[in-house]
Amino acid sequence: MGGDTKVLHDILAIVTFIKDNAATKEELAKSLNNLRFEFDKKLNAATGQLRNEIITHVDGFIGLHKKLDTEYAALSYKHNRLENRVIKLEKKKI
Repeated sequence: MGGDTKVLHDILAIVTFIKDNAATKEELAKSLNNLRFEFDKKLNAATGQLRNEIITHVDGFIGLHKKLDTEYAALSYKHNRLENRVIKLEKKKI
């Protein structure tokens, strides 16, 4: 019987430890909600930062495209002007 009493005391000690240290359902739910909130906050911050970086790169690309359009227009005008000059010079030779 002494052995049974020891086993019962060990079981009681374990149950008491679990009761004192285990989280309740409400505590677990609260902790999980806090984790979700923190995760959402960090995810939104990272998403916002990534969005800003993408927008910055796209804006840079658009600026480069506009610059190339301007350069193309200038070169096209210069080409046409030189072409007309060559035509005039050829007419003078004839």
